Amino acid sequence: GGGRRSNEIGGGRRSNDMGSARKGVSTKGLDTVGSGDRSKHSIRSTDRSRHSMRSAATNNTSTSDGLDDEFGFQDAASKNAIHWYSKQTLYMQSRCEQWGIKREDVTLGDKIGEGDFGQLYEAVWRSTKVTARIVEDTSAEEVMNELRIWSHIRHPNLVLFMGSVLTEPFLIISEYMSGGTVQDRCLGKPASWTQFAHWSVDLARAITFLHNCHPPIVHGNLNPSTLLLNADDHLCVSNFGNSQVIIKHKKRKQKSSRSGPIDTTEEKYSEGARYASPEALALRHASQEALAVWHVDDRTDIWSLGMVLFFMASGMHPHQHLSVDKAVELLLSCQSPDLTLMNFNIKEVSQLISDATNPVSSARPAIGQVFEKVKEWPNIKASVVGETHGKCMCAVS
Repeated sequence: GGGRRSNEIGGGRRSNDMGSARKGVSTKGLDTVGSGDRSKHSIRSTDRSRHSMRSAATNNTSTSDGLDDEFGFQDAASKNAIHWYSKQTLYMQSRCEQWGIKREDVTLGDKIGEGDFGQLYEAVWRSTKVTARIVEDTSAEEVMNELRIWSHIRHPNLVLFMGSVLTEPFLIISEYMSGGTVQDRCLGKPASWTQFAHWSVDLARAITFLHNCHPPIVHGNLNPSTLLLNADDHLCVSNFGNSQVIIKHKKRKQKSSRSGPIDTTEEKYSEGARYASPEALALRHASQEALAVWHVDDRTDIWSLGMVLFFMASGMHPHQHLSVDKAVELLLSCQSPDLTLMNFNIKEVSQLISDATNPVSSARPAIGQVFEKVKEWPNIKASVVGETHGKCMCAVS
């Protein structure tokens, strides 16, 4: 009897196992068929969606159930300024990430600055004091590029992006920076050694973050008007309209100077051009020959960083005694400013600026090397710096 019970139990087990196996086979087959049906259905749905998007793009109509009207995308100016598909992509990003802002929700206050990036105003948005930048003389493509990059990066030494009005004139909302710009603080009045040392660390830390993103981000427009100071007097980087995401490529041959003169008579430059690297300026006049020689990479920011250090230490723009056009001609020939005009008689500063403005971009230090040097500057006591008020006679190697 025990044997029979054992066999029955064993048989039951075998029966259950076989049943499970049969169920498994049957279920697997059904799942496969079901998945195929669902896949075919998904493909058909995708095809219908693509057809709808193409039809909407052709007719300049919205596929977002009238949500375009919320931010004014149906007005003629926006249609002329931004391609439909790019506009919709950016708009949907702003909706998903909650940074699209209605113009009527922003109350502008006093004007606090201006530059080649537009005009800065104190403003109030959702009961919060913010900085509002009205973007002027900038293409819609540059604005979209800035929003795509700036909206995705966060760092204590980057001005915090908070949102944007996506109709012309474009309005970009960022955290309020009560200290103003480095240009306002230092033009005609060099920074003290303590300020200079700490701001240099802040700037190097911000660029270190950007250059170590994946893929790296080159700011492309470092100058005193795009560097802001917060309530704690820390320097923060702003304005990413000229920024680029760098895709690794084969190294190109570098030149220390142009083989011939470049015609700049028809080009209009802003003061920010005084801080641009020779290769960045050359590419604005790029011919096929120029494109084969010059390219913009992370060392472009290193040149600009060196020029900003010169400005903070001297209170003067590079080649300030010349017009912007004449200064650009000197920069295209890779001439850095006279470092004896700086307010600090300290070799480490002069040496770093000289290295950063090397005519050969590949010979400039990487941002990691720059940061390792500047992080020691706050430890140098002001009493040994030898502030000379524009009469520095330090040796520049």
